[in-house]
Amino acid sequence: MQIYGKNECYICKFNLDWTAFISEGDVTSFSIMGNQVIGDFVALEETATPEGKKVECEVIVQCPRCRNRNKYMSSFVMSVSK
Repeated sequence: MQIYGKNECYICKFNLDWTAFISEGDVTSFSIMGNQVIGDFVALEETATPEGKKVECEVIVQCPRCRNRNKYMSSFVMSVSK
């Protein structure tokens, strides 16, 4: 599974079009424009929905230009297997 985000670095204003690759609920890697970068996410809340499990999380992505660690809020739904 992949989740996407478009944010701006708080320090240098670099556009961070990031992608997080998720396997079984854990982020396996982050990339910005196809280049792997340091990133992490912290699940804050999980809610059951008819579509699956909705996860509210903090996403932390390191800017490749200035190396600042930027924190953003995000959410995604992990689909129920049928």
